[in-house]
Amino acid sequence: MQSARGSLAWWAVAPFALAVLLCLFLLGAAGLLYRSSLRLTDAAARGQAEAWVAELRQSFRGRSEELEAFAERHRANGLLHLSVRPPHPGPTHSAGDPPLGDDGQILPTGVTRVELPLFDGPPGPPQHRIPPPGRPPNLSFGAPLPGPPPGMRPGRRPLPAPGPRPGRPPLPFGAPAHPTVVMEFRSQAIRELTARAQTVWASALGASGLVILAALGFGGLLRQRRQLELELEDDRRLASLGQMSAVLAHELRNPLTSLKGHAQLLEAAVSEQGRLASKAQRVLSETVRIERLVDDLLEFVRSRDIDRSRTDLVRLIAAVVDELGAQGRVKVVADGGSYWNLDAQRMHHVFANLIQNALQSDSSGTITVRLTPHGEVLEVTVDDEGPGIDSADLETIFEPFRTHRTRGTGLGLTISRQIVEAHGGRIEASNRPEGGARFALSIPSEAFA
Repeated sequence: MQSARGSLAWWAVAPFALAVLLCLFLLGAAGLLYRSSLRLTDAAARGQAEAWVAELRQSFRGRSEELEAFAERHRANGLLHLSVRPPHPGPTHSAGDPPLGDDGQILPTGVTRVELPLFDGPPGPPQHRIPPPGRPPNLSFGAPLPGPPPGMRPGRRPLPAPGPRPGRPPLPFGAPAHPTVVMEFRSQAIRELTARAQTVWASALGASGLVILAALGFGGLLRQRRQLELELEDDRRLASLGQMSAVLAHELRNPLTSLKGHAQLLEAAVSEQGRLASKAQRVLSETVRIERLVDDLLEFVRSRDIDRSRTDLVRLIAAVVDELGAQGRVKVVADGGSYWNLDAQRMHHVFANLIQNALQSDSSGTITVRLTPHGEVLEVTVDDEGPGIDSADLETIFEPFRTHRTRGTGLGLTISRQIVEAHGGRIEASNRPEGGARFALSIPSEAFA
């Protein structure tokens, strides 16, 4: 049984683990596809910008009207803002809407910003930083001192060093040597590509969730199937045990009946002889105990067919109390009608077992049997004032052959549950908050006033 339950845990975990691996693979593939789509989107945006810059080179001659016409001509294609910035401090030509990405602002969704040089040829002569006045130029170690330029006679005044043109400040070191074009635009193709990439990623997430849910459901089905197999195996064992018990009980009944009769005659014959009378009484009591064991075995394997009839439950419980000799110990409370439609003979066995168990666990307290009809369901509680039921036994108390007593078969509560379930009801065991045990029965039937 332990190995079977171990395999149950494995079969419950294996589908989930396989689903997790599949989801990781699916999400990894979707992530790679999403990153590729983003790179393709950037490449498409740069290609669109380069195409517009190439067209702008042919039409732009430094006038704002040309830039405005270009921006208006491509507004339908998604061009929002266009500006040309010179390589030196000076006026910037702008057209279209105001820029959205200046000063480090985050661009709205779907808007792309690209900066490209207006001319793709080689830049002009490299711009060098002019040393401040009074500072000699940086000379490397071992280089000769600067002298007069070739062809100049010593003593003549050299020409002034070349500097920036009048009206134009020097360029900072590393500044671009060509005008820069800044574009902000929305492209329908780029938007569609981005939307498809997001759709693929969302679909991968949704598919992963569905796979996880399917794995959990499949694991639950496997767990239920395995649990049913274990229960069927237990039922087959109980059925085999029941058949064996029935055969054994039938074979023992006739010898026990004969033994009981002879023991009763022996007890009557030696009733005047003290020692022999006590031994004869011991033989009779043990015979009665074995007979009760045989009756329990036969009741355990008995058919679950019941014969319902109009029954006075108060009178039925009073008969059980008289049979057990517990007058004054049992209190019956009927909250409503005392008549109910059930099998009186078999319910007699149930109440006898529950009350006897309460008497054995509580030697001096009061046992309360309460009958409460709720519509078509009869609620019956049997309460005692004993120590209660051990928490470890609450889940297994109705299983067969489970008892802590030296005398008994452990079939009483099992038979009681079978009889109650044959009536379409249920029986549960619990501990009362104020102390003691409680057995609650729910029996559906048609009540009689």
